[in-house]
Amino acid sequence: MEKRSVTRWALLSMLLFCVQVILLSLTPLAEYGNAANEFNSIGMWLAVAMIAGMYIVPLGLYRIGLPFSKAILAILSGFGIFIHFIIVVLLLISTFFTAAGVAAAACSLLSIIVNVIWFFAAFRKHRLVH
Repeated sequence: MEKRSVTRWALLSMLLFCVQVILLSLTPLAEYGNAANEFNSIGMWLAVAMIAGMYIVPLGLYRIGLPFSKAILAILSGFGIFIHFIIVVLLLISTFFTAAGVAAAACSLLSIIVNVIWFFAAFRKHRLVH
């Protein structure tokens, strides 16, 4: 039961992170920096593939039962919370209140919630039911 719950929340986290990359490529943030990804560019799709791979590999290791893989997933989830928090702050400070900016901020907030729930699903103590 725990593996199924952890897997579902991790996959949802991965999906939201990938959607976040796509949404951010539609905001003015995509124009800044050398490594900026414009919408539907090869860079955007490579970023989506890299994020998916960073989730799928440890999740696959977790599903086959390697104990250290849960720690790797926890680190990724912690980084996800941090990254999404920074994205929300950047979008609010930079006043990118375009439709894509608002959607990206909402996606970030949802991702933070999902990653926090992932921690509860992964590390909750099981109670014995009499």
